[in-house]
Amino acid sequence: RPCIQGLPHRIGQKSHGAILLIRFGGPPFSQDNIRLAEFIASQIALLVERQKIREDFTNLEKQHQQSRLQQDFISTISHELRSPLGFIKGYTTTLLRSDTTWDQKTQEEFLTIIDQETDRLQQLIDNLLDSARLQAGELPILFQHVRLDSVLNDIILRSRLHHPSLHLTLEMESPISPIRADPQRLAQVFENLISNAVKYAPGSPIKIIVTQNDETVKIEFKDQGPGISPIYLPFIFDRFFRSPDSPNIHGSGLGLYICKQIIRAHKGEIYANSTVGVGTIISITLPREEASSREGKQEANQ
Repeated sequence: RPCIQGLPHRIGQKSHGAILLIRFGGPPFSQDNIRLAEFIASQIALLVERQKIREDFTNLEKQHQQSRLQQDFISTISHELRSPLGFIKGYTTTLLRSDTTWDQKTQEEFLTIIDQETDRLQQLIDNLLDSARLQAGELPILFQHVRLDSVLNDIILRSRLHHPSLHLTLEMESPISPIRADPQRLAQVFENLISNAVKYAPGSPIKIIVTQNDETVKIEFKDQGPGISPIYLPFIFDRFFRSPDSPNIHGSGLGLYICKQIIRAHKGEIYANSTVGVGTIISITLPREEASSREGKQEANQ
């Protein structure tokens, strides 16, 4: 009959499990066998305990990192909210002073600043709301047939109105197949990428290139700005990330994160390539309508 030896492996009073040794048709376990098994059990218990300590330490590091990011985010958002509010309050109060009369040119200049800072504040609030919806999985995406040329031409027209000196060009294969997408969310992504290029590559021309193959449509946003350090490039789509290379540029660190989540909701991909001193390319790939239809039919058949 079998000989069975059970040994707990524990550290102090904490038990991590047990080792069962079974010998069929042999002599009973000797004291040397038992001592060897006890030693093995104690070493296994130490390995298990060390692994648990490593996991606990990793979890604590992650919690600390998340806490630090949240604190930095709160500090950044507080500053970002105060800055436009300060401009709006200051120029409004100045215009309302009863002891001074402002000429029309000065009034228009003040009102333009108020209008710009209001837009900035609105964009910040929209980003905060979209980020919260994305975290909760509640950001609405309303799919329909979309012509990319129409969406991009509208975005370019608006961008030129907001930035009259901006040199922005569009290169597009003709014709580009329609895609299934949410035009409002795509416009949000494209506007964000253009405004980022204006912010981080001031004075640089921006080129938008649209190409397609049998499966996807690719949209590239190219600038000739200072580029992004390879140290920070992998993190630019992370939530709350702001490049230390541009400490004086305002931002919440949410724009590119929101872009990435919107593109992923469209079953696409967004990624960046950059060379310091040469420029940055943000690329988006989206499935063509025909490819999406084939995938849908395959899923239905399965």
